[in-house]
Amino acid sequence: MSALLVEDDDDLCTSLKRLVVECGLDLRIVHDTNEARVALQTAKPRLVIADYDLPGVDTGLAFLTALKTEDPSVTTVLISGSLDVVDARRDHTGRGVDLVLSKSDGVLMARTVLAEIRRVAALDRSAP
Repeated sequence: MSALLVEDDDDLCTSLKRLVVECGLDLRIVHDTNEARVALQTAKPRLVIADYDLPGVDTGLAFLTALKTEDPSVTTVLISGSLDVVDARRDHTGRGVDLVLSKSDGVLMARTVLAEIRRVAALDRSAP
């Protein structure tokens, strides 16, 4: 299973990469939505994690919403250090975003990402 991380914070990229690779996933890291679109031309990840605040024109939210419209089977995770996560979950879950996580609690975010990876992997194993 492969995953795509769209994040401009190098330290967070390093941490999440370690976590995702330990779970046996192939992870591609890009730093903005333009790079993400290019990456999606050659690979179809099962899981896409995107930061809300990214350099460039699109937010991570706009990117994930468009991606989910194109491929409803992809699991999308929005991470943010600036959004009110409770409001973002209410406003965006089910509208292009499967899960919203806060960067402010790194341990909780890591545990939740791990749980989501396991959930998606289990779904893939049970698919015909």
